[in-house]
Amino acid sequence: MKKLKHYYMKINKQFRRFCRKILIEKNGSFSNLNPKKQICIVVTHELSQTGCPIMTWNMIKILREKYNVISIALKYGPLEEYFKSDSDICIILSKIAIKYNKWALFCLSRLIKNISIDFAIVNSIKSEKILSLFVNKHIPSLLFIHEFAYYLSKDELERGFLLASEVIYSAQVVLDASLKKLGISYPFPVLAQGKSEAPCTLRQSVTDEEIQRIEWLRRQKIEHKEIIILAAGLAQYRKGVDFFIRAAGEIKKALPTQKIRFIWAGDSSSVKREYSTGILEFQIAHYGLENCFNFIGHISDIDKIYDLSDMLLLTSILDPLPGTVIEAMSHKLPVICFEGCSGFPEIFRDANLGDVCVAKYLDAKDMAQKAVTLMTDSCLYQDTSSKLFSIAQQKFDMRNYVDEILKMVPQVKNRLIQEEQCIARRIEKHGANISFLEHMKAVRATRIGLTRKVV
Repeated sequence: MKKLKHYYMKINKQFRRFCRKILIEKNGSFSNLNPKKQICIVVTHELSQTGCPIMTWNMIKILREKYNVISIALKYGPLEEYFKSDSDICIILSKIAIKYNKWALFCLSRLIKNISIDFAIVNSIKSEKILSLFVNKHIPSLLFIHEFAYYLSKDELERGFLLASEVIYSAQVVLDASLKKLGISYPFPVLAQGKSEAPCTLRQSVTDEEIQRIEWLRRQKIEHKEIIILAAGLAQYRKGVDFFIRAAGEIKKALPTQKIRFIWAGDSSSVKREYSTGILEFQIAHYGLENCFNFIGHISDIDKIYDLSDMLLLTSILDPLPGTVIEAMSHKLPVICFEGCSGFPEIFRDANLGDVCVAKYLDAKDMAQKAVTLMTDSCLYQDTSSKLFSIAQQKFDMRNYVDEILKMVPQVKNRLIQEEQCIARRIEKHGANISFLEHMKAVRATRIGLTRKVV
């Protein structure tokens, strides 16, 4: 590795260009950046049509009004063209860069060597590998963690805490899980994300098959006068597909004569892989839902599904602040979730909606009872819909979210200055026997109370 670095830096310019070309794709030119604007970096772990990358794209569009934005994606995906068009410079790591991660980061550091970066936003703990670059470049970084600690390793969390200048959580329940896992107590900030809008062209690129599914649901709603109860998202174990079926069965049992259709909107290709063969089909048959339960797959224009639905059930086991709930609230749909499984119970209780919208932990029967109460009490239904719509408009505004982030930046910068001053004193006292990166880890470990071995 050292020999390659030496060759890269000293010997062959053509080799440098070749390495960058196979490891990094850069779109845009540094010479075209607006000299009157500061530069910020925004990092996403991938460019898939999922919550975190779409949220990152929304943030980039707002940040670009005040900053030159360099977006960095660690993996290609369908959102590539949108990141390229809405960033001043878009850098995407190639597939081979995943295998040669350290070498790719080295090439990336050379690419931004002479650029003054004001700060960096790293969206998702899955992007934590890039944080060491910002430490070595003395760039303040804000790491946003949306993932529950239960499916993260301690090493991942520790690296995130020690390499980021600031760590921001999307929900208190998610922060509490991380602190518990590492056995520490520290007041990391909690900031609920804004509502994200998917690119218009993605919503408009509805296939003929999707149109048929939407029209079929419209007929069920209008012609057959069915109540539509919705769950949405990638159909996998973490999303609680089996709990949705149980809740559906209990609702059907409580209202046997009511025409109700239960819909799961989202890619269901992983269902057979994550659940034992036939177990969901058995559940559906057990509750007698064969004629009123449907997986309708991915729908590009999901707004049409929300417009046809009457209620959303969030049956996820671990799901911090899923965008599906924010979108449903924005369409004036009542939402019911489980206690302790997302960040929404706290939000609903603050609005005095805990008794209506928060079911006991993984208690499908309790969820069903709350759904039945809403369906049979029109005044309660309308009042709940209106309150949730207000929450969506006030609490989940993306522009306000970005503004709150920018308010944190000066404090993060000042802290970084203090940390580097502390490192300078450490080096003066003990000598430079360890790297600057390790010094920074030691300083931050002391600040947040994370016990670790320091060389």
